[in-house]
Order: sequence, then structure tokens, then C-alpha cells
Amino acid sequence: MKVKCENGHWSKLPVCYSPCKISPEELTKHNIQLLSSNDQKNIPDKSYKHGTEISVACKSGFRRSINAALVLKCYDGKFRYPRCFSGRTCRILQDDLDENNLELDEVHDNEVFYAEGEIIHYKCKNGFYYLGQPTGKCSEEIMSYPKCTEESSV
Repeated sequence: MKVKCENGHWSKLPVCYSPCKISPEELTKHNIQLLSSNDQKNIPDKSYKHGTEISVACKSGFRRSINAALVLKCYDGKFRYPRCFSGRTCRILQDDLDENNLELDEVHDNEVFYAEGEIIHYKCKNGFYYLGQPTGKCSEEIMSYPKCTEESSV
């Protein structure tokens, strides 16, 4: 990529992204496996470029909550891992988050489905407040949501 200076301003500057490495621990935690047994052997040694997508599958006895392709996505040095589940699940809906003035915390930011009995940590949107840590729980396929209120009403 070439950059040049015109009228005192640089053209679009290049961006440098870090490569990703697959974590065997994260594969186990998310109940997924690589499709190719050759790939399994090379996990610790291989680096993948930003933007790389690698097909994976649920481990035996686990399933996805929706019928969608399972892929690891490399984004600036970190893979985003899909999850597979063995039992019932709940789905977080954006409308429910908005209605309760909630956002997902950084740990759960990329997740939509949760396992039965799992505790979910939220955070209040800017300008809203909750006494304590706002948490919810997946129970009988229904997600519970705390309600954050405006700071002026506290």
C-alpha cells in the first residue's frame, strides 16, 4: 500500500492488525472443535491473519441454538468463538436490553445465547443506574433482566 502527502494531509494510512492463535482451552470452554483432524494437531503452532474465518463444529452431544454456520473469526489478535450447548438455552434480545436500559458487559459482549442456569452480567447504559451489579439468569428458556433507572430518579 502506498501513502502520499497532499496539501499537508496524508492519504489513508495503513492499519496493522495482529495475527490470531487458536486456544485449545477456548475450544473446550465453548464446546467446539476444528473440522479437520490435521488442524487439531497444529493448534499451538499456527498463526492466522486478521479476517480469517475457520469452520468449526459442535462437539459430540452439543448443539447450536440456531442453525447457522459455526466459524471462528480472527479480529486483531483475538478469535471470536461461537458456543455450543448440551441443554436448554435462552436468547438475549436487543429490544429487551433497550427496554431495561442495559448493555452486555465486555465479557459477554459478543454472545446472544446462554445455557440454562447461567448468570449473565449486564451494565447500565450511560445515564442509568442500578443498585449493585445488574445480573440476569437463564431459567426455563426465559432470560431475566434487571431494570436500570435514570440517575436523576435515584
